Amino acid sequence: KRCGASIQCAKANCYTAFHVTCAQQASLCMKIEIGKNGDIVKSAFCDSHTPPSARKKLLQRLEEGTSGPESEEDKEEEVKEPQGGKEETPEMSAKKKGKGESKIVKRARKILEEQRATQAPVVNLPYIPQHRLDRISSCVSLHKKTQFIPKLVSYWKLKRQSRNGVPFLRRLQANSKGQKTTMAANLSEEEKQALFEQLSFWKALRHDLERARMLVELVRKREKLKREQLRMSEEISRLSLTPMEVVMKRILFKLMSKDPADIFAEPVSIEEVPDYLDVIKHPMDFGTMKQKVEAHLYPSFREFEKDISFVWNNAMIYNQKD
Repeated sequence: KRCGASIQCAKANCYTAFHVTCAQQASLCMKIEIGKNGDIVKSAFCDSHTPPSARKKLLQRLEEGTSGPESEEDKEEEVKEPQGGKEETPEMSAKKKGKGESKIVKRARKILEEQRATQAPVVNLPYIPQHRLDRISSCVSLHKKTQFIPKLVSYWKLKRQSRNGVPFLRRLQANSKGQKTTMAANLSEEEKQALFEQLSFWKALRHDLERARMLVELVRKREKLKREQLRMSEEISRLSLTPMEVVMKRILFKLMSKDPADIFAEPVSIEEVPDYLDVIKHPMDFGTMKQKVEAHLYPSFREFEKDISFVWNNAMIYNQKD
C-alpha cells in the first residue's frame, strides 16, 4: 500500500511523482542546498533524470536489484521488448535504460511494503460480549442509545488499537490503600504519638536545612558583590595614583595581542643572531617594556612612545636589503 505525501521530479517538463521513502530506499538523488539569497533549496530527481554525479550510485542499486529474483511485471516488460535482427538505436537503448532504472523504484516500494508488514505490532484488543454491552447500556439513559453505543464501541476499539492495546484508565490501587489503613488502625496510641513526633522532627530539620541553604546563598552573593566592589576600588585608586601606567599597560597589551607568533615578545638572542648588536644600537621588545612599566621607569609617555618606535625601526633596519 502506497502511503505518504508524494514529491515531483525537479527536472523541467517531468511530472514523475514518487514518495520520499521509496526514493530513499531506491537511492534516488535528493539534495538540499543553500541558494544565492541564503534560502534552502530542495531538489529531487527521478531515475530517468538523475544527475551524472549521482548516477553511479543509482546504477549500483540497479545491479543489486536486477541480481535478485524478478517479478512477473518485470518479466512481462522483457517479453514486450522487440526482438529480431534490428540494430538497437540510441533512443531504444535510452528507453531500455529508463525501463531498467524504473525497476529500482518498484523494488523499493515492494521492500518498504514488506518492512511495514513485518514491523506492524500485533495488538490484542479485548472483546466485549453483546450481553455485557446490553447490561451496560441498560444502566445509562441516553438520547438515541441504540445508535450511540455501537459508535462508542467502535471508537473505543480504534483508540485502543492506536495505543497498542494500552487501557485508558489505570486500575485503582485499592489493595495497597487498604493495607495502609489496616496497619494504621492496628497501631497503639503510643506508637502513633512516637511516629507523629518523628514526623515533626523531620519537618523541623527540613525547615532548618532550607533556611541554612538560603543563608549560604545570601552570603555567597554578598561576598561576590564585595569582591567586585574591591576590584573597582582598586582600579579607581590605580587610575588616580598612576594613570599613565594604566594607559601604558592597556596599549602594550593591545600591541602584544597583534603579535600572536610572539616575535617581539622577548629580546633577540645573541647566540642565534651574533651580529645583531653591531647593527642595532638600541634593542627593544615588548617583554622589556612590560618590565619597565611595572618598575615605574617611564618618566613620561614620550619615552614609552620612543621605545615602541625602537621595536618597529629595529626590525625594519636589520631585515632591510643589503
